[in-house]
Amino acid sequence: MRGSISAGTSIARPLIAQRQIEIAEEVGADAVAHGATGKGNDQVRFELSYYALKPDIKIIAPWREWDLTSRTRLIEFAEKHQIPIAKDKRGEAPFSVAPTCCTRRLRGNCWKTRRRRRTKWSTSAPSGRRTRRIRRR
Repeated sequence: MRGSISAGTSIARPLIAQRQIEIAEEVGADAVAHGATGKGNDQVRFELSYYALKPDIKIIAPWREWDLTSRTRLIEFAEKHQIPIAKDKRGEAPFSVAPTCCTRRLRGNCWKTRRRRRTKWSTSAPSGRRTRRIRRR
């Protein structure tokens, strides 16, 4: 990990963007879209990748272009257009899980209570067996 963000996140977005461009070309689309909020670097990673691969592509970024700038507005939009939303997505999320093609990024402040969900993609070492930690230099 780099700081507090997995290095897998920085490669996952360009890989997703690459596949989006491939599909756009296959179906003859002139635009692609991403759901990055603009809080972090995701929108930059997506958009630079799109433009590097297809400079004339149109990018649709709902968080930036539409009036969907909060969780509440997104839920209202979904309800208005009869888009189903999981019950656990209503209200303020205590944590988020963002699976990508390379990693699973977790954010939030309730790690101890969500251990099972956090370790869903991993297995524990057999009991009694010590695991070796790798030190960063």
